[in-house]
Amino acid sequence: MRFVYTDEHKEFIKTKFQDHSLVEVTRMFNEKFGLDKTRDQLKSMANNYGIRCGGRRGCFGYRKMLLTKEQMAFVEREYKDISRDDLLERLNAKYDLSLTINQLIAFLKNNKITSGRTGQFEKGHKPAPNARPKGPNRTSFSKGHTPHNALPVGTERNNHGYVEVKVAEPNTWEAKQRLVYKEFVGDLEESDVVRFVDGDRMNFSPDNLVKVSRAQHAYLSRIGYLSQPQPLRPTILAVSHLQERIRVIESNEDQVVAGAA
Repeated sequence: MRFVYTDEHKEFIKTKFQDHSLVEVTRMFNEKFGLDKTRDQLKSMANNYGIRCGGRRGCFGYRKMLLTKEQMAFVEREYKDISRDDLLERLNAKYDLSLTINQLIAFLKNNKITSGRTGQFEKGHKPAPNARPKGPNRTSFSKGHTPHNALPVGTERNNHGYVEVKVAEPNTWEAKQRLVYKEFVGDLEESDVVRFVDGDRMNFSPDNLVKVSRAQHAYLSRIGYLSQPQPLRPTILAVSHLQERIRVIESNEDQVVAGAA
């Protein structure tokens, strides 16, 4: 007997195709209505009833769409101000995902999403001369002068979601989590990264701060540490510490072998 799609079936498929791939819609359709339709059957049905997929290239293909429209808009907006590692961490945490850095890089490339940062001066920019003018001018300050709008040492500011504290004049700032860690937990090397165990960047309790290497930091960002269930995070951190210890030992052994040679 020929299967007849109801209006409810059609509306469900039409709605889901706006943000999901054929593979995902097939799974959701079967779960919703207790059926076992194949991808080809739903694709044929959509074509027969003129159901389109929101103009997204490849949405009728078999490759899973990585992000929804909302998530893509988030990526386009945030990537203008932060690095890919930070973007990955925020994306996974906000939408409860577990994307890897390679998936994010491929998504950015495939969708031609750029940060807009080139690291170069814009065309027409004239760099300041190396030599200072010999005499004062109308806009120069006298020696020892402090601008009226200068912020005092100890001032806090929000820099892309992280709290920074002014620690010295004229304009030296440091991440607050590093200051708290050094005061209450222990020493830090310049290359060390201080992460928030619970992901809350406003929770500066010493118990919520953990020191990791840059390699650990990259690993935790890559696997979406903040998107993992809370009970698993201590284990994930312990694994990252173990991996770092193994990396250091292997690096030292390589140096000894190289020295002996």
